[in-house]
Amino acid sequence: MGNCQTNMNTMNTIQTNNNNNNNNKHFHFTRYLYEREEVKISFLTSLLNKNEECVFWAYELYYSGYNEEFIQLLFTIYYDFYASLNPAFETYLHKKVKLLLKENDESSILLYMIVHNFMIRPFTVDVFFMKIFAKELTFDLTFLENYSGTYEFTHLENEVITLLDMEDYLTLSRVLFCETHVSHLIAAYTTCIDYFIEKKNVPLKKQTLLRDYNTKSSTHPSFARQMLFSKVMYFASLSNHIEMGKNLYVHVEPEETVLYETVEADLRERGNGLKHSVLPAYKILSVSSLYFIDEYHYLSLFRLKRDNMNIEKAYKEKWLFHASFTPLWRKRIEEYKGIVDYEKETVEFLNDSDLETFYEKYGYEPDEQTKEIQNKNIQPIQRQRTWYDFYLQFKNRGILDIDKLYFDKLDKIQIQ
Repeated sequence: MGNCQTNMNTMNTIQTNNNNNNNNKHFHFTRYLYEREEVKISFLTSLLNKNEECVFWAYELYYSGYNEEFIQLLFTIYYDFYASLNPAFETYLHKKVKLLLKENDESSILLYMIVHNFMIRPFTVDVFFMKIFAKELTFDLTFLENYSGTYEFTHLENEVITLLDMEDYLTLSRVLFCETHVSHLIAAYTTCIDYFIEKKNVPLKKQTLLRDYNTKSSTHPSFARQMLFSKVMYFASLSNHIEMGKNLYVHVEPEETVLYETVEADLRERGNGLKHSVLPAYKILSVSSLYFIDEYHYLSLFRLKRDNMNIEKAYKEKWLFHASFTPLWRKRIEEYKGIVDYEKETVEFLNDSDLETFYEKYGYEPDEQTKEIQNKNIQPIQRQRTWYDFYLQFKNRGILDIDKLYFDKLDKIQIQ
């Protein structure tokens, strides 16, 4: 694997994870009736393509009420793709996210600003694929027997140094993502810092790095391993004289966000004497669903709920039930005293008046839309790409030369 010296015989088979939790039993239709997980994938892939439509997908998640989940996605994307080339952007991201969580009048502008500051930055797929391979492949880990038997860090320390000497970042990713005990993460990080300072002559501020990692990993423990490995790849990039992203930041004006605000039905009658609403609810999707969910054919690379469930039937026959799992739609349903029946998979209203008023405002009638509008939400998935295609398209400034053989064994993965 180029700089990664691991041989194919250290791995045997792909380990698939098909565990479905309760969250996977139903579709979660968003503000404009896209499927939530598919929106997350479209956000990621359009962001990597530096395509403006990623802003639409960001707002689709945010305005659907998935604020904290969207923020988790931002940090996952940062550590998987951007951290090794943009270390200073981490502080900016933490600062802006704290403001975004306050959900005030500035939130919409902040979101737009954050996404655009991702768009202008370089990235690599090194951490992303090392994390995937670390979890999906089977490794020969006999060299860790002393460590796994005693959990004494000294038995791990020498192995980490050996892997760094060999530039075997694949096996190192397995060690750091899966095998290192959580209580030893800081010690492992210290070992890596010392290695790059002493053996690679990389000018690093050890105490600042340790203090920063200790604070952030304590605050966000779910990202501790991603932070650690992304820092290792940052040090390796410095050692290889890879150009870092510049500390430039874009600003936006409030009017730039208007396009993405939630469109509501306008039930006022037109001024021409005809009893037709200015914008009836059933026309919302035709004016607001701006993009096809899989126009560039990346969804087939990921595990989707529709792999095991009929999304067309859910969309046409039970759209409101599946929308009820989204915070925005749940709030709308509760406003009109709607009750979600999980056994019948329906939404019932206490009286006809509430039902009629609700559907006047929110009756999007997806089953009555044109095929083009329906396909924007639930277009059939075509498998036109492979993970190796993805790697070749986005490897950019990465330091790893990953052999095609690795990708030939890689099937669909779960968006995180």
